Amino acid sequence: MAALPVNVLITGANRGLGLEMVKQMVEAPCPVRKLFACCRDPHGPRAEALQTLAKKHPGIISIIRLDASDLCSIKDSAQLVGSLVGTGGLNLLINNAGILAKGTLQDTTPEDMQSSFNTNVIGPMNMIKEFLPHLRAAVQANGKPGMSCNKAAVINISSIMGSLDLVKPTYVHFPAMAYRISKASDNPLTL
Repeated sequence: MAALPVNVLITGANRGLGLEMVKQMVEAPCPVRKLFACCRDPHGPRAEALQTLAKKHPGIISIIRLDASDLCSIKDSAQLVGSLVGTGGLNLLINNAGILAKGTLQDTTPEDMQSSFNTNVIGPMNMIKEFLPHLRAAVQANGKPGMSCNKAAVINISSIMGSLDLVKPTYVHFPAMAYRISKASDNPLTL
C-alpha cells in the first residue's frame, strides 16, 4: 500500500540538495500533500528555479521566506505553516539550510565560526523547537500506533565533513574549519 500524502518543510530549498529534494518530492508517484520550500530570499535570483517549480505545482509548493539563523524568521514561518496545515500538522521537517565558511584554522575568524554555528547548529535546534507543536499535531492526527513516515520526523542534513575520522585525510584539500566543526556539532542534535 502506498504511503499517504504528507506535509513537508525543507529549509535551504532554493538550490543544491534542497531544490533537488523539492523536485523529487513533488514528482514522486505519491507526491506530498503540501511542501513548504523555505529560503532566505524567495524572490531573488537564487530562487528562480524554485519559483519555476512552484508555478508548475501551485497547489503543492508554497515558498516561504525563512532565515535559519534568525529566530524571529523561524517563529514567523512556524506560525504561517501552522495556520496552513492546521490540525493535520507537519509530518516531515528537513533542516537542509547551511553555510560553508571556507578557511584553515589560521584564517578562520570568530565571526566565521559564529555565523556557521548560528546557521548550521542553532538554526536546526530552533527549527525543531518552534515546529515541534506542528510535528506533534501530525502524530496526533495519524491516530495509529507505531512508527510511520505518515506521522512525524525531523531530518538534519549533515555532511561527511562533520566526520572526525575524515579530518586528517581531507583537511589539506578542503579545510573549512568552521563548517566542519558546526556539522560535527549538528550530528548529536538529530539523536
